[in-house]
Amino acid sequence: MQSEINPWSANQSIDTDKLFTEFGIEPIEPVIPEIHNPPRHFCAGAL
Repeated sequence: MQSEINPWSANQSIDTDKLFTEFGIEPIEPVIPEIHNPPRHFCAGAL
């Protein structure tokens, strides 16, 4: 059974490491200091 990401549900457990690997995503945190005047949601960890 394949799980589904539902943005309206708060009781899900998502393996973000697996998603990063599967889609080739890299964390934004190491790059934030290099961005001039980064948006607040970057610094707040909302991404």
